[in-house]
Amino acid sequence: MARLAYGLAALVGVGAAALGLHGMFGGAFTLQVGWLVPLGGLQLTLDPLAGFFLLVIAVGVAPASVYAIGSAAARGAVWARTWSSSSRCAWCRWPRT
Repeated sequence: MARLAYGLAALVGVGAAALGLHGMFGGAFTLQVGWLVPLGGLQLTLDPLAGFFLLVIAVGVAPASVYAIGSAAARGAVWARTWSSSSRCAWCRWPRT
């Protein structure tokens, strides 16, 4: 299940990178959703600067998600048990004041 979620995140990252490139090279557009926010709605505009920042974020999201797919497959349930027991041990040793 985690591999599916990370795969979808990688696809969203690639799509966001493509959208960011489109915005950087002059493909400006506006998304308007009137019902989402009361008293005026929501309006998002993609201009070249917004496209650049969207690309920067997407360039980090896509490879991290692809890495997480392999990491989730490698660690499996053993990692979850190890993390849970180690975090409990750390909390037991935490000094209480």
